[in-house]
Amino acid sequence: MSKIAIYIVDDHEIVREGIAAFLIGVPDIEVKALFPDAMSVLKSLEKDLPDVLLLDIGLPDIDGIKLAERLKISHPKLPILIISGNTDDRHLIGAVKAGVKGFLPKDVEKTELCEAILRVASGKKYFSSEISQSLQNALINHLDTAELSAREKEIAILLADGLSFREIGSQLFISERTVEAHKNNAIKKLGLRNTMQLVAWAVTNLK
Repeated sequence: MSKIAIYIVDDHEIVREGIAAFLIGVPDIEVKALFPDAMSVLKSLEKDLPDVLLLDIGLPDIDGIKLAERLKISHPKLPILIISGNTDDRHLIGAVKAGVKGFLPKDVEKTELCEAILRVASGKKYFSSEISQSLQNALINHLDTAELSAREKEIAILLADGLSFREIGSQLFISERTVEAHKNNAIKKLGLRNTMQLVAWAVTNLK
């Protein structure tokens, strides 16, 4: 079994070197390269892709979340795991919208870091317990601001239950087009990108 190749992007040398040192000797993980900013890693990604990209938010040239958004377009299959001290509501919600696969605080323990890398490399998501709770609170606060209508919440829940537009319309006695319109309004109000993100949001906040 080949090792999971890791790129680390952080503007502080002591941090990126420290993370790399954390991972020395871990059987299934290999640190392939370290980068101090977004532009240097973007140039490298034109030639080769790692299995997981460990990314800080506070980079000197391009904000880490904006970089994640950019990479979601150029390299949609690249799993991104954020390691950052920026865990306020804006950054947490921004990271989720950018499609990152995981989020860890910078004081993460070695065991959890390794677990997160393995989980993300296998196609799953990993948010530390601390981050998960903060993210849930952030999304709830975001919901209060968004003020979804009762119908929009109802449709979000039914989508999370796996129902199709036709099934939802039949259950609520409305047309498929009306279901889709309410769904699109909810996505817009929450600042999300697609139905999948709305379903994830509904599971976290309404189930």
